Amino acid sequence: MIVNNTLQALAGAYTKTTASSIKNTAQVASIASAQQDEIVLSKEAQDFSFTLQKLKSMSTYVRTDKINYYENQLANGNYTVNAEDVAGKMLQMRY
Repeated sequence: MIVNNTLQALAGAYTKTTASSIKNTAQVASIASAQQDEIVLSKEAQDFSFTLQKLKSMSTYVRTDKINYYENQLANGNYTVNAEDVAGKMLQMRY
């Protein structure tokens, strides 16, 4: 029957493709494992990493009283920011 032969041909093509893709996948995996990646950081990145590590080591100094105060203010809806004060301080920092 034509339908049966077509289905058998498709099934045969699928098994051939699957077998070859498994072989190709194994080849790619062996090639990838043989190569090693290398990362080279710029001087700026190294400086940033050093500074970040220093800051992380200083993280034991946390002012929990201020954190708790502002968390409570925010949770209660009592914290407000004066936009003019913020804008003024931003301009002072820039100029």
